[in-house]
Amino acid sequence: YLGADVFFTGFAGTTDVPEFGSITPDNAEQGDTLDVTITCKNTKFEQAEEITVDLGKNIEVGTPGVKSDTELRVNITIDDNAEIGDRTVSVTYDSTVISKAKAFTVNKKTDTATTTITTE
Repeated sequence: YLGADVFFTGFAGTTDVPEFGSITPDNAEQGDTLDVTITCKNTKFEQAEEITVDLGKNIEVGTPGVKSDTELRVNITIDDNAEIGDRTVSVTYDSTVISKAKAFTVNKKTDTATTTITTE
C-alpha cells in the first residue's frame, strides 16, 4: 500500500523494441565511397535471413556485413549528383524496419584546385 487510495500492483511487462542507434561516420561528400558502421539496439542481425540498408536517392549501398546482433558494416557510394543535406537511414531485417531521420548528411563535394607551375 503506497498511501491514500493508490495501490502498487507491479510493473507492466516491457518488450525490447528495436531502435536505430547511430551511423559512423554520419556524413560524407558527394562522390565519396566509404564504409559505414550502423549500430542499433534490441536487434537480432545475426539471426536475420535478409538485411538491407537504405540512405535514400543517389546513394548506392552494398551488401551489409553483420558484425554482431546490433551492428552492421556496409560500403556506400554517394553519387556526384546526390542531393546535399540530411538523409533518413533505414535498416530492414526480415520483416522489421527501423529508421532514423537526419541520421546521415551528404555534404557538397569539396573543390580541388590544381595548380600548374611551369619553369623555363
